[in-house]
Amino acid sequence: MVEAEEDAPVPNTDIGSEVSSSYRKVGFLLDDDEDAALIADVQIQDCLIVGASQGFTRLTGFAREEVLGQNCRMMLSGVPEVAISKSARKNLRDFCRMCKVKRLDYISEVASVQPNSRRDGSQFVNFFLVGLVQVFNGKYLLGVQKPVGEGLFASLNGKKKEEVSEDARTIFKRIRGKLMDLQRDPGRDSLSLQPGFTFFSERLQDHCLLLNNQRTAMRREPQELATNCLVFGDAPCRRTENRGLFFAVRIDDAVTTFEGLPIMGFTRRKPMDKPDLYPTVCRCLGASVLVGACGEAFARDQTEHFRIGFKQPPQTEVASWSMQPDVPPHKRRHAVAVTMDNGKD
Repeated sequence: MVEAEEDAPVPNTDIGSEVSSSYRKVGFLLDDDEDAALIADVQIQDCLIVGASQGFTRLTGFAREEVLGQNCRMMLSGVPEVAISKSARKNLRDFCRMCKVKRLDYISEVASVQPNSRRDGSQFVNFFLVGLVQVFNGKYLLGVQKPVGEGLFASLNGKKKEEVSEDARTIFKRIRGKLMDLQRDPGRDSLSLQPGFTFFSERLQDHCLLLNNQRTAMRREPQELATNCLVFGDAPCRRTENRGLFFAVRIDDAVTTFEGLPIMGFTRRKPMDKPDLYPTVCRCLGASVLVGACGEAFARDQTEHFRIGFKQPPQTEVASWSMQPDVPPHKRRHAVAVTMDNGKD
């Protein structure tokens, strides 16, 4: 499921007081669950397992007593090194690290396909989805496992992977709801005050984090990649008397690794918790007008997203404009000088 930042020694049979406390507080809720799932405590060094479902013990052959207090690296024991995805491990380590960020409200789930070992030494290809659940001021990683084949290799095409991913996400949301019910006060929910504008949080894009009561969006690993952090507002833009539709953002911080401005704009699509919420690339967003990057603008009048391939979308599908139309996109430079002063632009 998940891995800590460092390859620390893994405890064997003794379950420490922290693990026992987390199990009594949260982990016990998985005991009778028929789906394969694990809970790990972010606050405990090495992100140790504090809960295991009946479905997990049936899938892997490990007894619950053998799993509690372990790190999920135990499931890689016996798997050949060449079959272990280094990029997936790096992604999971970064995910675990970012779950510890202060004022974190939501972080997008992480999914991966990886061969794992059962207790009897047999291997199976495991699709697993890991997400953050915050309960009683504690942070826990909930991982759902879905076997997709025996041995070290399994074919999982795009459509099948999407089906397995959505099935795992449905299980994740169900168990997350069970965990959240531990602290839910029906009378308090209706009285809680929410900020006037927040970002849509029910389904986040790949590397997105929401902080500060869902009013701040940040990309995980921003120095390495500038995309995969598209966010929607959770309410329609307000209409002003003289300026039409209006919204405003403040940029608190930016990396210097990439050139270009953020891409922002409007869409008629209402954000919903569905697999097709996000386009492959933002300029293919349905029913939208977008402006930014290196003096560029994009528009699409169809409600559905344009499915992009290896070629640039035609103007009939995604209209585009640029301040430097004769310059290839990868060589364009933004025409606005941006200065950062104490975190504000």
